[in-house]
Amino acid sequence: MISSGYQFDQEILERYHLSIEEIKSSKGERRVYLVKDLNDHSLKILKINLAFPKKLERECNFLNTASSFSFNYLKTPKVFAYEHGMILMEHLNMVAYTRDTILEKNWDENQIFIWHNAIAEFQSIPQQSKSFNFYEKIKGAFYPVIRSMEISKQLFKTLTLAETAHLLILLLQYIIARLFIKNVTTHYDLNTFNFTNLKGTNKMSLIDFEMGAYKGDSYYDVLYYLSMPVSELPDWTFQKKILSGWIKMDPTKNRFLNIRLRALLCIISFQRIKRFKAEPLLAVPYRENLKLLLSKGAFTNWFHLLPKSQNEIQAIKIQGE
Repeated sequence: MISSGYQFDQEILERYHLSIEEIKSSKGERRVYLVKDLNDHSLKILKINLAFPKKLERECNFLNTASSFSFNYLKTPKVFAYEHGMILMEHLNMVAYTRDTILEKNWDENQIFIWHNAIAEFQSIPQQSKSFNFYEKIKGAFYPVIRSMEISKQLFKTLTLAETAHLLILLLQYIIARLFIKNVTTHYDLNTFNFTNLKGTNKMSLIDFEMGAYKGDSYYDVLYYLSMPVSELPDWTFQKKILSGWIKMDPTKNRFLNIRLRALLCIISFQRIKRFKAEPLLAVPYRENLKLLLSKGAFTNWFHLLPKSQNEIQAIKIQGE
């Protein structure tokens, strides 16, 4: 039952002949409902965003573009209706994983192959640059740098003076390297909830395309997803296989890989620490990861333990150092 304060939601439900089956999330003026279509009894997803309606417009445009492609490994929801502040879309029957249960998934070669190719197909979907402002475009191009500036207070509280100096040097190197790296479509919140197996198929389903920046580094979404389980980098399990396989998929995208991995994992670690502010014990592994990432020797030792050939290691070392 919707409270009387959600008059907009009630009007949408009545207009499209929908009934609420489940409230998926409710955060202020942003709400997601699992609804039933009273005409054909099918399940659909209704998203309301009165706080940032332009983000829903962005998501609608992206989904309509994605629906014009025929993918082998990726499934995105179809849009049934869109109005200012709302979008009604297809409900996908997704396998539910958490940051903990994803460790229990059977990560065999086939599952990793599907995961890699679904991400590659997602990154190939065109985006409309006009949907993003100038700041969002700059943020996408230099995400670790801009995001570090946005959370600088958290950053300086977390790092020692020496670590801060190392980070600033790393970010400067990333700025220079980024000038030679191609931008790709980037989700910026790829996680075990919105990117997962589509039940009964050999595809991955992907949802939630509000995207806080325009395009980005081809490694950002990969590393963001792999960092979901709370663990230190040396304790990675399936993550090592996915990262190693991604490195091997297309060598042309691996320029300055050493710098990119360190910079991206640093900012992701900061974001995890910020996320677990109320649960400090869960933040500890990410603090340890920062120590490793900001020590070139420690990172190199960890990187060399990833499953890859010596020729690949040497090639990446030359490009990234």
